[in-house]
Amino acid sequence: MRTVRKLLLAAAVLLAGCLFAGFAAPAGAGTLVISEFMPVNRSVLMDEDGEFNDWVELVNLGEEPLSLAGWYLSDKESSPEKWALPPRSLAPGERLLVFCSGKDRSGDGEAHSSFRLKSGGETLCLTGPRGESQRLPYGETAPDTALCVEGETLLPTLAATPGFPNTDEGREAFLRESDRPGELVIHELVLYNLDYATQNGETYDWLELKNVSDKPLDLSAYRLSDDWEEPDLFRLPARTLAPGEIFLVFCSEREDLSDSTHCHAPFALSAEGEQVWLFREDGSLCDRISAQGLSYGGSFGRQDGEPGWFYFETPSPGRENSGGCRRVAALPESEIAPGVYGDRGSLTVALRGEGEIRYTTDGSVPTEASALYTEPLTLSKTTALRAVCFAEGCVRSDCASFSYVLGVEHSLPVVSLSCDPREMFGSDGVYKAWWNREARCDAHVEFFNGGTGFSRDCQIGLQGRSSREYWAKKNIKLRFSSRYGGDLDYDLFGGAVSSFHTLVLRGGAAGDLLALRDPFCALALRQVNEDALALDARFCALYINGEYYGLYSLREAYSRQYFADYTGSTKSSVTVVSEKAREGELLELVNFILRHDMREEENYAWAAERLDMVSFADWLAMEAFLNNIDCATNIRYVKGDGTDGKWRVAIFDFDRAVMNAHASWKEPFFDGYQSGAIATKLKANPAFRQQLLESAGKLYRAGLHDELLETLFREILEEVGEEAERDCRRWGTHLSDYQAAVQKQLACLAPGRTEEWLGSLRSLLGVSEAELAAALAGEAD
Repeated sequence: MRTVRKLLLAAAVLLAGCLFAGFAAPAGAGTLVISEFMPVNRSVLMDEDGEFNDWVELVNLGEEPLSLAGWYLSDKESSPEKWALPPRSLAPGERLLVFCSGKDRSGDGEAHSSFRLKSGGETLCLTGPRGESQRLPYGETAPDTALCVEGETLLPTLAATPGFPNTDEGREAFLRESDRPGELVIHELVLYNLDYATQNGETYDWLELKNVSDKPLDLSAYRLSDDWEEPDLFRLPARTLAPGEIFLVFCSEREDLSDSTHCHAPFALSAEGEQVWLFREDGSLCDRISAQGLSYGGSFGRQDGEPGWFYFETPSPGRENSGGCRRVAALPESEIAPGVYGDRGSLTVALRGEGEIRYTTDGSVPTEASALYTEPLTLSKTTALRAVCFAEGCVRSDCASFSYVLGVEHSLPVVSLSCDPREMFGSDGVYKAWWNREARCDAHVEFFNGGTGFSRDCQIGLQGRSSREYWAKKNIKLRFSSRYGGDLDYDLFGGAVSSFHTLVLRGGAAGDLLALRDPFCALALRQVNEDALALDARFCALYINGEYYGLYSLREAYSRQYFADYTGSTKSSVTVVSEKAREGELLELVNFILRHDMREEENYAWAAERLDMVSFADWLAMEAFLNNIDCATNIRYVKGDGTDGKWRVAIFDFDRAVMNAHASWKEPFFDGYQSGAIATKLKANPAFRQQLLESAGKLYRAGLHDELLETLFREILEEVGEEAERDCRRWGTHLSDYQAAVQKQLACLAPGRTEEWLGSLRSLLGVSEAELAAALAGEAD
């Protein structure tokens, strides 16, 4: 799916630009060549059996008629003569469509090969009688995306032209020939609904239907579905639609929200691209739409009197569509790669794109009133350059973002955020309106790490509680939702998970070590307990709209997707509870533990069937070792179908950990907090007491010692190096204060923590030295 997203974006780019650059035969091919093919045909071209099968288009490039005798198509290089082309003759320039359906037909009607194309990729082969050969290897391809053959290159496009030349004129001709909807049509579709059409102030993706006949229609005689195999998925309500009348359907998966004026379908629209089919009661197809490559906030639909579909910058629910364009302008490109140019005080950047290019350097998205690009730009400081193409006959392009960090050498990776300065820093913007937890804005994030990195649209907001108000250097949360292209796919931490739904840029001034302490503690715990749900992180230098914001840690963020990835659960099955149970199954479990005698084996067994005692005991042991005085509020309970139906415990936020040289079990067992009260009750049971010993022993054997903490902290100090000093200058912290804080932290890591941790555990449980020694050696009963 994630590869499909990337291909959809690539296809959208090609759709946006010059779609068809002409055709050149590849080396070794004859006069008959494959000019275009579609490995996943969901709704573009229907065969005579009323099915959407994959297809291949062949064209005779010669000046004479060509006999197809002796020509073969195959999906295997090892079997080039897998399927013989039908015994026909093609005139010069004539095209033959072959449906790759597995039906094996080669008579006078439609041609159907004996094989199907694979969506995941393979090699398509055309072989001639005189040794002519065309080999087209392709990878995973998104639905309804055609691959146009340009020499040795395959160009993905959403504007297929089966049976017609690969030109804009060919596209129009194909639409006039193939688009024959019925009396009721899918008139408009929105994948990212901002505020066009609402119900009780809530927004949902939607589509609308229009009666294009001259008679009233009963909507209950029609069905909508986003699954070709399930045509009866949603029966439309009983309502008469007059000629020319439009009917709106919210695609929310919430049929329960339907009422006399609002209609909700039981399916949602996919932001990565969507096919929707409209069926009649007898199962025949009335209309269909394949919406892909849509810009956020725009729509896709029909215009009266025109075949096929158009892109619209502004949706028009309930009204006629107008001003549509067949294409979205291509993204502008830069001839100079974005990145860190630490040895350059200035840089000349040339842009290219179709039509006019408008640009900004303050982080805002360019409009038609923004500066017009006329010649290469000379940048004399770190700049967040953003650009948009405005081309005749096209919807404006999406915004391209290019960050250039000049004149500063960074030993750490660099993160650059580009966002509207008013939406981010205005009086009611994300950064200033810290009390508004719903304040968010669109942004673009770039990550530079030597020659690698990523560049992605995202949404940003603030993260945290008191840090929102009191920290000048705030925590920023990045969300990679489907509206921005889906999860971020990048191996950011070198771990088991390399796909992220959310990330956090964690601030805190270097002078008080808040930027260091949390990732340092999490690193230690992940190193000694691979099962710990502790957030991974790495340090970076952050820029926002070209301004340096200092040393940050870029880390994972807890979300349903995070827990699904790390527990092997499906996202839909994951339930997450923050800090304490307040309702539902978890509260029932907590109340049972608090109200029953846990010394009774039957009671403990009931609780152990629902709470992962190993996870909870590990959490208590780790919090005690770090002496986290804020552990009670920094806990997450999670359950999913990959946790055996049990609640597991996640650990995070160590701002107030290792702030002294002590290690104590007192704080995690403080029964004034719900988690401490649970721990205190469970401690009465011998099995749980034994589990505490085993958890401590496991962590001890894995290396949770004084030496580990000091070693890791010194490695981090060396890693952040000059960046910490630069951060101090940025935020007005005296370097001497930072250095003093470092020495104070090192003193807190002095030898003795491990001994105190084990001694306080022995005191807590009332066990002998021999019993503790056995647990540390892994010999406990």
